[in-house]
Amino acid sequence: MKTQTITIVGLDLIGLSMGMALKKAPFEATIVGHDSDREKLNRATSINAIDKTEWNLVSSIITADIIILTVPMNEVELTLEAMGEDVQAHALILDLSPQKALPAKWAKSYLKRGYYVGALPVFTVDVLQDGRPPEVVAHPEIFRNSLLCLMPTPDVDPDAVETAVNVGLLVGALPYFVDPEEYDGLMQGLQFMPGLLSAALLGAVKESPGWRDMLRYADQPFAMATMPVSRAAELVLLATDDKSATLRWLDAVLKELQQIRQFVAEGDGDVLQTVIAERNLEREKWLKTRENNAWAEESKIKTVPVPGMADQIMGDYLAQRLRQSEEEK
Repeated sequence: MKTQTITIVGLDLIGLSMGMALKKAPFEATIVGHDSDREKLNRATSINAIDKTEWNLVSSIITADIIILTVPMNEVELTLEAMGEDVQAHALILDLSPQKALPAKWAKSYLKRGYYVGALPVFTVDVLQDGRPPEVVAHPEIFRNSLLCLMPTPDVDPDAVETAVNVGLLVGALPYFVDPEEYDGLMQGLQFMPGLLSAALLGAVKESPGWRDMLRYADQPFAMATMPVSRAAELVLLATDDKSATLRWLDAVLKELQQIRQFVAEGDGDVLQTVIAERNLEREKWLKTRENNAWAEESKIKTVPVPGMADQIMGDYLAQRLRQSEEEK
């Protein structure tokens, strides 16, 4: 069955960029956008990220062949529950939420039809350091020459996994397979610690006697550092889902802060400069590796043969994309 409709549920940075990339891809399908925020629906239309909008969730997904979820973590369960039995039997539900094991359990509980695959796109480096609003940063090329991390459960139909691979190829990303629970364990600190640290920083500033004047003069570094606190409900869910992991991360960060405090208290500027320079060097190495996708685990990148369902769904473009990716290795 050829894909005729792709619905994107959630129109923030990932959703907008995914819509723009799919609209640019050389295949014919209607891109439908859904978001509970009407302002985001209007924004998606104004920047041509989708073909049509649908404010009602069920109406947006009932005829979709592929459903891409890009909602915050705290909205995933309710979204899957609302979709319930209204998903088409052959539809792929590609979930791009930040955690994977828990949403997979929700999908198994609530979805009566369709095929659920957890995934996460890897952004290009320039997007990681861009603090502008999603509608400004959103671009069809942010997945280009990057990865789409795929985390299917063992019981998922192989054809559904193949379709998920093809969605990634259409937006310019190669597939990278990861175990869902392994992924969640690796991402625990990265997902919620920036938000908890930004909350602590804001709390410290607010307790300062001159905090109103401080905020008047605050500039980009402060705005960037405190941006994650805007995801309050999602942060609470992520931090409390595995309390032991959260406490381990908090203890590790507190240890680092205590060490920095000691250097400051002792007036040891040379040591402090060395420590910060080392941290910055590690950051630069990470960004360079991310930019080049030069990871040691390159052998894990897998492509799925195109004949079969992929030909029916997406056409010859994917076969060409796979051959190109193999030749570039």
